[in-house]
Amino acid sequence: MKVNNVFLVVIVFMVSGCYMGAKTYEIFEKQNNGFIARKTSIKPFAGYYIKKDYNETEYIYIRDYERGRKNIPDECVFGFITKKDDPKQIAIRWEIISGKEYCKEQQQYTLIQ
Repeated sequence: MKVNNVFLVVIVFMVSGCYMGAKTYEIFEKQNNGFIARKTSIKPFAGYYIKKDYNETEYIYIRDYERGRKNIPDECVFGFITKKDDPKQIAIRWEIISGKEYCKEQQQYTLIQ
């Protein structure tokens, strides 16, 4: 039974990871820039964001405070910008709408990436 418990803890750590270190804006910026650099579609994460018109050619997906990333304070309002004519809704940039001083995040470490 003890082997099963250890195995379960290792699997949970590999998948979910843990947060370590101080919360900083630089880590928040690095995480969001990585999301953009990977040319990630926002569609799989649409449940965590609220889609709004940004301008005539772009949408903004603003973080939903009820379901969004728990590691970021609610006062940090930010979103990812996508083109309206893109069927995959690939994020092209991100923008802080308000509360930049609260936009801080801890580094997350996982064994599986």
